[in-house]
This record gives sequence, C-alpha cells and structure tokens, in this order.
Amino acid sequence: MFELIQVKEQRLDYFKDVYNLVDSSQFVFFILLYVSKMVTQFQSNSIFEVFLEAFIIVQAFYKLIYFVRIYDSFLFLITMVSKIMKDIMPFVVFIVVALLGFCKIF
Repeated sequence: MFELIQVKEQRLDYFKDVYNLVDSSQFVFFILLYVSKMVTQFQSNSIFEVFLEAFIIVQAFYKLIYFVRIYDSFLFLITMVSKIMKDIMPFVVFIVVALLGFCKIF
C-alpha cells in the first residue's frame, strides 16, 4: 500500500530509483508468470516461463542483498561482492558472447 502512495505522490520520479524499478518489475514479472501458468493450466514450462522464473529469483536475491546490508557484519562482504561483480562483468560478457558464438556454429 505504501508503494502505491509513493507512486501517486512522486509520479515518474518514483521510477528513477533503481530499487523501485526492481521492486515494481518483480511484481509485474510475477503477474506475467502467473497469467502464463494459468493459460497453460500449470501443465508445461515454456522457455518464457523459465526465463521469468529465473529473473524473479535474481531479483529476489538482489532484494535480499539490499536488506542484509543494514547489518554491520555483512556490510563488508556485500561491498566486496558488488565490487568483484563490477570488475568481472567484462569477462562475463566475453564468455557469454563466445558461448553464443560456439552455439551458433554447432
């Protein structure tokens, strides 16, 4: 309920904050997943549903890390992991592009 009040008061400024985007997009993706599951009557998992589930889980971990930062004992670890992820991102992009290239070849 508080989120809806914030959207009403802040309008587009609400969506300029990354955490608000994660929070609202997780809700939207969950609704999309639920509608997709209801259409297929929970019979099969399409690629679309698998990607939605994976994205919702990644967002949930992001929110968990966001909330764990308030504890001093975890603050250093969370900061370290976030800096490592920023440093390793070019390598991850290279590996993903190389894997997609190999998948395309074979």
